[in-house]
Amino acid sequence: GEYDEALQLYLKGGFPTKAANLLLKQGNTSDSGLCERVANALLSSKCYEKAGEFLESLKMSQRALEAYRLGHSYYKAVELARYAFPAEVVRLEEEWGDWLVSQKQMDAACNHYIQAASYLKAVNAALEARQGNKAASILDQLDAQTALPFYKRVAQYFQEQKK
Repeated sequence: GEYDEALQLYLKGGFPTKAANLLLKQGNTSDSGLCERVANALLSSKCYEKAGEFLESLKMSQRALEAYRLGHSYYKAVELARYAFPAEVVRLEEEWGDWLVSQKQMDAACNHYIQAASYLKAVNAALEARQGNKAASILDQLDAQTALPFYKRVAQYFQEQKK
């Protein structure tokens, strides 16, 4: 009836978020074809975070994770991965760090690289963020051979700070 008509109008009118909200509010997620149309509409309109939430509510965890990644909603991607795909968490943390570097958010990127145990990237990000103490403490965690190329950069950072 009116519910179906409203849903079709939302989809036809380019409002997939409203369609998803209506579908979830009515609890009518048993029609897999309709759910698929709504999910595809969300993805094609680049509403990636909402698509991820919608797919997650449908227990489509893999597709939800991909939607979150496409939308750079890494917090939600990591939270989903913690229980659905624990082996993916480290890779997602590094990917999150890479994305933050692309956004010139070096200090935040450093923290995600540490979570991913990607220490060389963490040192680079700390130095780019002008966080010499953080870079030095990360280097202390590494074996000398791995850390060797960075000692000079960290020393230069501290020397510049004295000037």
